[in-house]
Amino acid sequence: MPIEQLNHGINRTFRKGDRFYKISSLGGSPHAEAAVNRGFHILGLPHVPTTTKTFGKLVGTEAPFIHGMTPIAQLHHEQAKEAWGSPDRHLNTLLGEYLFNVSDRHGANYAHVPGQGVVSIDHGIAIHPATSYWHDYANRGESLRGEHQLRTGPYEWSYHPKKSALVSLMQLGLSSDSKHLIPGRVNPDVLATALARRHELEELIHHGTHGLPEEERGLARLAYRARVRALEHYASAGHPLDIHALANAHHRALEYAQEHLS
Repeated sequence: MPIEQLNHGINRTFRKGDRFYKISSLGGSPHAEAAVNRGFHILGLPHVPTTTKTFGKLVGTEAPFIHGMTPIAQLHHEQAKEAWGSPDRHLNTLLGEYLFNVSDRHGANYAHVPGQGVVSIDHGIAIHPATSYWHDYANRGESLRGEHQLRTGPYEWSYHPKKSALVSLMQLGLSSDSKHLIPGRVNPDVLATALARRHELEELIHHGTHGLPEEERGLARLAYRARVRALEHYASAGHPLDIHALANAHHRALEYAQEHLS
């Protein structure tokens, strides 16, 4: 079966039959990508099943090739709103991104998948800030620069939801003011699953930082626990988890990070 090369930029992507392959030449970790997608599966969130795959000496990812998948940035405003559907779906996705510290959120990294609606994709830059430069650290063996260490950047311990909050929709005309950012709330079942299976998700945090220094991998786990601890505050109080609560959870997680580092 012939191999079709789709892109040769920061990521090299290929298609072979009904399978899609990606090799990160510069940005993003295949281990983080696979870990986040496994986490989304556990949480019951829409996702594209993704696993790591070895290509000779290189490591990349493998996923099903989905016909008709369209980046939401290519949709018109009304099409995008219709594709997202329920506001609660936005918040459920955002909770998954918060737990796994998913970065690199823009209109090309949310896609409309036929039969599923909008799905968060491209999670190679997640869990730890150094995954953005995983190729340098894991493949080339370069030393981890200070600005990419969780030890020196506690602000990276918890990704701010307002930054990731479905940027594609805001670019399509919705206000970025926090009062109008995203209505709705996280499905209580999704939050309950996140808390009940926290240890299983934490193992994915460890797998997703493969190739980074062990100290930093340990700090990534501590950062994850700080984010979970912040969520527990709302769950125990019985408060609904909306966009404001997620933003506050971010600040609480930062406080817990500072407690640990001090």
